[in-house]
Amino acid sequence: MLQHGDPRGTVWRPAECDVSIRPGWFWRASEDDRVRTRDDLARLYFESVGRNANLLLNVPPTTDGLLHPTDVSRLEAFGAWRAALLATNLARGARSTITADARAARTELRLRRPATFDVVSVREELSRGQAVARHRVEAWVGGGWREVAAGTTIGNRRLHRVPPTRSDRVRVTVDEAIAPPRLAEVTLHRDPRA
Repeated sequence: MLQHGDPRGTVWRPAECDVSIRPGWFWRASEDDRVRTRDDLARLYFESVGRNANLLLNVPPTTDGLLHPTDVSRLEAFGAWRAALLATNLARGARSTITADARAARTELRLRRPATFDVVSVREELSRGQAVARHRVEAWVGGGWREVAAGTTIGNRRLHRVPPTRSDRVRVTVDEAIAPPRLAEVTLHRDPRA
């Protein structure tokens, strides 16, 4: 149960991703050149927060009680990347159509104009618990729907990295749920590193 949970349980316990910005949990001068890079921190973000987990990033102080300048600069670069990634929702102002029943749902977005995106953020409405068990993301490309991502749970946030896709229509389909599924938000983004 600890590793997989109980989908019919009464308590929701979000996953935690505990990692250090350095190879170890404590500061060592010998590790000053082995601090995680912005791109590695971005990968961690996608693989933790982007998979419905809390990211607990250890940043150990030096023996002087201060954060090392390398650690600080990497955190600043990561923070700037994250802010740039989420700053623009390419689906802002899109018209949405929602259909749902007891165990499935679909949200379709019609964008004002075609946009190129490579990140799809999906959030589940959690006031009555997490329900989605399996979902997929499709984009209207070349006159038909093409699957660009698929996954299991969504929860607080699911970030799908997808090949650069240009479209004016995107849909998220919940194919399986343990209760009536409700999506809170679907947004489209472009990774600023691209």
